Amino acid sequence: GRFIPYIPCQAHCTNKFVEHAVKKNRMASNVFNILEMCYTFFSSSTKRFSFLNSKLQKVEHSLKLRNLSKTRWSARSESIQAFWISMDSIIECFCEIKNSQVFDKKTKDQAAAILKKVVNPDFIIMLMLIKGIIAKTKILTDELQKIELNILDAKMIVSSTIKSLEQIKKKKKGGIANSDIFVNEN
Repeated sequence: GRFIPYIPCQAHCTNKFVEHAVKKNRMASNVFNILEMCYTFFSSSTKRFSFLNSKLQKVEHSLKLRNLSKTRWSARSESIQAFWISMDSIIECFCEIKNSQVFDKKTKDQAAAILKKVVNPDFIIMLMLIKGIIAKTKILTDELQKIELNILDAKMIVSSTIKSLEQIKKKKKGGIANSDIFVNEN
């Protein structure tokens, strides 16, 4: 048999689909805007970055905040996971910066404004929902990018992901209290 080196990238198409779906939902877009604000706030100052890292070192399995990749949509799953695992420490940092005598007024005001967005119930609920959905689509895109993938396995993986997302949709109609719709709630 002859080796076929390239199949049009379904993983890329899946990433584009998720990206456009999120852009159509204001609350979902808002989650990513707030995550980007948090990343920018801490990464734009070595003082703030060090302060956050000192907090994260005390958290088991904590991950550093990550930039939301503009080219690799699936990387956003890693950003969401990092934020989710470290959310308590991130909130604590914002609170301490807001009330600190060490930081200037502009920094304290920025921290207070971002903190208000991060503790908003709409943000937290949507973050939980997006976390589950993005995690499932990330698994799909990772599988679709494997070199040894064949068309039958690809069809099975896509069908499985669609069923999984349909289950989320059904459970969502039953209410957000069904927390088993979320993936990896660490």
